[in-house]
Amino acid sequence: MAGVAAVFGAASADAQEGTTSPPWRLDLTAGVGYDDNIRFTPSMESAVSGRLGAGLTRLMRSSRANLTLGASGEGSAYRESPEFNRINYSANLSASYLISPRSTVRIGDSFSKGYTGGSPLLIDAGLFFPRTVSSTNDASIEASHQISRRWNWTVSARHRVAYFDSTLLNDGSSFIGRADLSWTSAPESPIGLYYEFGRMSPGGRPSFNLHGATLRTGRRFGEKFSAHLELGARTLISQRTESSRVVPTGAAGFAVRSGKQTIEAGAFRSVSEAFGLGRLQVRSAASLRFARTLTSRVALGLNANLSRSRDPSGGAGLSFVTGVLDGDLKFRLAKDVEFSAAGGYRRLDPIATAHTHSRFLSLSLRVGQNW
Repeated sequence: MAGVAAVFGAASADAQEGTTSPPWRLDLTAGVGYDDNIRFTPSMESAVSGRLGAGLTRLMRSSRANLTLGASGEGSAYRESPEFNRINYSANLSASYLISPRSTVRIGDSFSKGYTGGSPLLIDAGLFFPRTVSSTNDASIEASHQISRRWNWTVSARHRVAYFDSTLLNDGSSFIGRADLSWTSAPESPIGLYYEFGRMSPGGRPSFNLHGATLRTGRRFGEKFSAHLELGARTLISQRTESSRVVPTGAAGFAVRSGKQTIEAGAFRSVSEAFGLGRLQVRSAASLRFARTLTSRVALGLNANLSRSRDPSGGAGLSFVTGVLDGDLKFRLAKDVEFSAAGGYRRLDPIATAHTHSRFLSLSLRVGQNW
């Protein structure tokens, strides 16, 4: 990392040249929220919360290099349930360097730490966990090269780790390498094939070796309609038993744009880590979004999401279905001042147990400043 920092440190001397992007940005947020089932259990305990957050971004550019540094922090306090009070902070770095007109290298690293009852990685899985100090790190590197006018290749690697100070949760890590070859017959219809390999060690269970390939394609029809499709499979091999299991994966979606409104729909099936639980998860999900610009300052969004997660080894502890219906209304009060209101309904259906649900509402104000 020191060598990379030296490269971009030298490049940042002329970062202001040839670009109009402000080098600094500060964002401040404040909000209140209500949830009628904060514990997400059949007992239905409601709570009101307040939230404060801040983020700072630094952008440096030259003719061949870009470097972005960011740091943010957020805290939430619950009036009726102070045990859910939490604070989180994070830092991230992303950089790219143009080796030649056809070759580029990119790196990225993000770190987050929080004192909370559910880190973002765990909330995505649809469960809440005991209070703990959680730390996560996500690092990646990528190299791409344009072989010809129509052919491109990319190789990348990603390493993720998660730590918890609670004995009820399991530390975990993963490493995934990827090689991607793409061909473009026309700008509107690229075709690609990529191969992934690596190791997932979710903790609490034996590690798995993983490999598989995916074929992807997309098509843009003018400015109003676009679609994409991915078909593939992943083979999971247990390091303890050496048994293997093939999991079909893929994704599909489309977007329709007409005037001031957009409709987007998609679905996917993937294999990922359930950090904390100490297991892998196969997740299938579908989503639908409708967005409309009501005026030059007001925008409306409506969303529907349905997902199912399960343990590929057949365990019942990670089998559940989640559904979320929500909407958001955003008001641009000034150039860098935005007020938003969001609310919705979510439901969790663990296998073999009664379902739980909650309704939520939040109001927030964001103020940003570039310089």
